[in-house]
Amino acid sequence: MDSILRPATARLLSLHLLSTPTEGDCTAVVGWHIDKGNLGAVDLTGLNVAMAVYTPGAMHLTKWRAALYWTRRPANRKKTH
Repeated sequence: MDSILRPATARLLSLHLLSTPTEGDCTAVVGWHIDKGNLGAVDLTGLNVAMAVYTPGAMHLTKWRAALYWTRRPANRKKTH
């Protein structure tokens, strides 16, 4: 998964994580659509993922609360390989 998320994570870090909050707390929602990929033997193709984050201050100085959401694919999904 690291290689799949690395480009988006690098941009997120440079834009938001090292900045101070405008008003005390930081909240963020980030989403990804994986066109094609896998994590080991797990096929991630077509998966939608969203992460919601809250920190009670600057993101790089406090502990995060985070939730990760992803789409559930139907078991009978056709493969296009």
